[in-house]
Amino acid sequence: MSLKKLSLLLMFGALGSSLMFSGSCGGGGKTERAAKSAAGDSSVVLICVDGLRVDALKAFGAEKSLAPTIDELASSSLRFQQAWSQSASRDASLAALLSGLYPTTNGLVEPGQNLASEATTLAEAASTAGYATAAFLDGEEGSADHGLAQGFETFSHRKSGLEEAVDGFLSAHPDQKLLVLAGGWSLQDAILEGDLEEALLSKLSGRSLAPAEHAGESLTSAEIEALHSAYAAALGRVDAEVGALLRVLKNRGMMDRATVLLFGSNGMALGEGGEVFSETLAPAVTHVPLLMHRPGEDHGGDISRVVELMDLAPTLEKMMSLEIPVESQGSDLGALIEGQGQPPYVAFSESDLKGGMKAVVMDGMQMRRVGENSILCEFASDPLCLKDLSSQFPERARVLEEHLGAWSKMVAAASLDPDRKSENLDEDTLEQLKSLGYIQ
Repeated sequence: MSLKKLSLLLMFGALGSSLMFSGSCGGGGKTERAAKSAAGDSSVVLICVDGLRVDALKAFGAEKSLAPTIDELASSSLRFQQAWSQSASRDASLAALLSGLYPTTNGLVEPGQNLASEATTLAEAASTAGYATAAFLDGEEGSADHGLAQGFETFSHRKSGLEEAVDGFLSAHPDQKLLVLAGGWSLQDAILEGDLEEALLSKLSGRSLAPAEHAGESLTSAEIEALHSAYAAALGRVDAEVGALLRVLKNRGMMDRATVLLFGSNGMALGEGGEVFSETLAPAVTHVPLLMHRPGEDHGGDISRVVELMDLAPTLEKMMSLEIPVESQGSDLGALIEGQGQPPYVAFSESDLKGGMKAVVMDGMQMRRVGENSILCEFASDPLCLKDLSSQFPERARVLEEHLGAWSKMVAAASLDPDRKSENLDEDTLEQLKSLGYIQ
């Protein structure tokens, strides 16, 4: 299959009219896909920051860094300059990353939903292979895990002492291979808990709780400036938290024996185009920093091709000598890391807000569909995608619309539900999918 992601593993019956998704619900399930391990395979530490924007880091083009600790890590890391999140919210983004499945397929599209238990997560594969697994995420103790705990022997939320919890886990497993997910600090919460004027705090709090009801409340230029200042202050505090965690990893020798990845689960809109927080799939929210620090010598460098956060699941499974689940929709980035790979490079994002939002990124442009309306933008001239260029580039708009429409049909038809393993698609849809390279 020529198009990235099109390891959706579509299988057709004799008449070619039934699309089937082979997932963990079929055959012998997870047991028959037991992951393999190899002595000396690298441990993995995933560090997540909820709301981290690319324009906050010098490593991604900012004139001034708002997070010097993260930028210091970036200096010795592989930097994915065009990484895209599959969702505008932390838990949905993490679900896609851990499962290697798009939100529509894995079941967690928006906060409050759950990752399907039929999905095989990176943590499950690692645990089966003998890795010790743990996740320590920022949040209220006892908060629901929304299915993210699948495969983690330890999974907890905490508002403080996260680095101590990680240190305790590392101390208890000195000789084991490890998979650790840590962080998830919410910059939105940090902003709302900060020192904001009452009028602005009221606007922001209302939009964070019920964005659809408050979408018409525009911010003044002074309020947008105050919001940017609040973001900088919040990120400074989170950057210190990242520093404390990295010191624990260094003191335990993990920087020399583990692959450490730091990423934004999503970014955050700060008034661009009238949007705040996660009301949009524009680049401010979906274009995220992704760093990969590998053990041993300096592995710094930049990768400019478009990748998706959900590509980390098969990439790490391959790196850890685990079997990649047959249902995986992500792509192993190994070839790209080695300077190879094949175009096109494409990324998709989705949300249930505003009547449904979907976005596709390809060839330096993004197409966003909000309800029935579409917006086309070009990063070179408009990095934050504030201008709709659909009328100037009608052919590009048509092509991206076609890819977005085909992808939407694909993920809607792919299911892990044993009662929905197959969907009938009409002949026109099948021809469209074939013409775009989605199926053979």
